[in-house]
Amino acid sequence: MSSKRAKQVIQRATTRSTGPIDKYFGDRLRARRVMLNMTQDDLGKSLGVSFQQVQKYEKGTNRISAALMVPLAKILDVDTGYFYDEIPKIKRGRGIETPALTELALSLHGRRLIDAFLNLKNDSLRCAVADLAQVLAR
Repeated sequence: MSSKRAKQVIQRATTRSTGPIDKYFGDRLRARRVMLNMTQDDLGKSLGVSFQQVQKYEKGTNRISAALMVPLAKILDVDTGYFYDEIPKIKRGRGIETPALTELALSLHGRRLIDAFLNLKNDSLRCAVADLAQVLAR
């Protein structure tokens, strides 16, 4: 590795600016909060921060510290590993690809679709819905 390249890597690793991984953590936070029908204000009060701070965490504008992930996971009723599950691969443009399930939960009608799908009584109905979605997607 050239010294110029090594210097860039070191500078990038030591800067305090946010990056794609912070956006990923924010997406996971928002997806779980939405699934629980929890407002940003409710979450902020539980954490002892403002709803604006929750917005910044969800957008990836501010980093979520490792120390904050423990109470956050408890409030959201998940294991701390939830934030690290499915950490996606980095795209060529240094962005992080959002996992499909997180993207679905964040979409306009995603939560409704997930709830309805999980309320189906048997696997054959779930299969029919999945088949229908595939046909409509074409």
